[in-house]
Amino acid sequence: MEKFFTNLKNNIDVKDILIFFIPVIIFTVVLFSYWPGIMTYDGNYQCNQIKNGYISDSHPFLSTLVPLILFKIWNQPTILYIVHILIFSIIWCLLCKEIRKNYNEKLKQFKFQIIYTIFVCVMPIIFMYVITFWKDVLYSYGLLMLVFYIYKGIRKNFKYSAFDLIILALTLIFVQLYRHNGLVVTLIMVPTFIYMFVKRGYAKKLLIIFIVSLIIFEALVQIPKAIMIKPALDIMDNKYALPLFITGALLHAEVDMEEEDLEYLDSIFPLEEWKNSYCAYLINPISSNKLVNRQRMEETYPTLLKVFLKYSLKNPHIVIFHYLRVTSMLWSPYPFGYSYIFDFSDEYNYNFDEKVDTKFETGKNICDFLIVATMKNGFVKSILYRPAIPMYVAIILIVLLVKRTKNKKYYMLLLPMLLNTLSVLPFSLAQDIRYVYINYLTMFFVIMLYISSLFEKRKMITENIKENE
Repeated sequence: MEKFFTNLKNNIDVKDILIFFIPVIIFTVVLFSYWPGIMTYDGNYQCNQIKNGYISDSHPFLSTLVPLILFKIWNQPTILYIVHILIFSIIWCLLCKEIRKNYNEKLKQFKFQIIYTIFVCVMPIIFMYVITFWKDVLYSYGLLMLVFYIYKGIRKNFKYSAFDLIILALTLIFVQLYRHNGLVVTLIMVPTFIYMFVKRGYAKKLLIIFIVSLIIFEALVQIPKAIMIKPALDIMDNKYALPLFITGALLHAEVDMEEEDLEYLDSIFPLEEWKNSYCAYLINPISSNKLVNRQRMEETYPTLLKVFLKYSLKNPHIVIFHYLRVTSMLWSPYPFGYSYIFDFSDEYNYNFDEKVDTKFETGKNICDFLIVATMKNGFVKSILYRPAIPMYVAIILIVLLVKRTKNKKYYMLLLPMLLNTLSVLPFSLAQDIRYVYINYLTMFFVIMLYISSLFEKRKMITENIKENE
């Protein structure tokens, strides 16, 4: 342990401390500006579970366990936002440090990183999520940590220390268990890393450390989960949500249905209300509608599934068009429909007890100005709040970086982002940007990485010119 802290001390310099404190200071100002932070429907639900001692897996168990543990330190949701601030700052600091290690122009790199870090931290899409109670925030930071380890692996030919392997294993299990779709990411990333380890001739001891760490971290969550978890009582399962949503599309399109089937559907949800509540970009008007007869739906689920499949197969064009719209946020740079950060109408408000009580009025005015400025300009809004665009920007820059460096391993930096997108695709129920928040984090890192590579190119060009003179 003493050796670990000695190595840690030797590896931290003034540059790291300055980079670390930029997001800490900016996000702390934002937190005080929107004190005590932004509560959400999911956050409210999870806080109530913790308060009542009734924890289900409607939201992944780990995503409720983490705030439960944090609330033992300070029984306020604000502590989660403080953890968001610290974790983002640490990961961003690690990314900046790793880039500086990879290039010679360290002072120029550092000066650029200072300016660029400030720029990233004052982007509303970044600072507002830091102080919002979504499980997707920490999950996205977990994905960003995978990006860091991939980049570190590219630099070091995937030769990690034992400590790195343990943290990597922890990150992979965290991603797997913090959001349900994280399982897809981890299932593909684990064999990918193992393949790279074997290909690079890893010592068996290190491979064992990695695999055993995965098993231990999995068990550390699954054991308390088996003890504490209880059945979900008051939230709609995806197995109900999907048939309800797509049946709404079929009713909205006024497809021909047999009278018997219409009578059955009407017993679950009044047909006219079902038809009018349908919106391809958001399931909430249907899933949160008080007129849905949940008991009837649960008791006759096989019948609902049968009717849903029957008319879906008869009208595949409607189902396809529905999916093109509901998933458009994931793949379309053009905003037909809409995507949102936090969108609850008065009709579907959830009576949050937590309200913003600013402790820094000037800070709030500045943040409000930045938010309004990015939302009012149509061009800026379409770039900053359309997550397919940062995904494509990251892909294009990585292609250019591979061409510049002749190193195809840089394509691996896109894996966490792309795997997350693919895992969300089949069950998209809303155009909520938080599902693909990693797109923005990946893009900002890739932009920094690409610009950093240009510094070295410029240096080489300058030296060649001097030699020719």
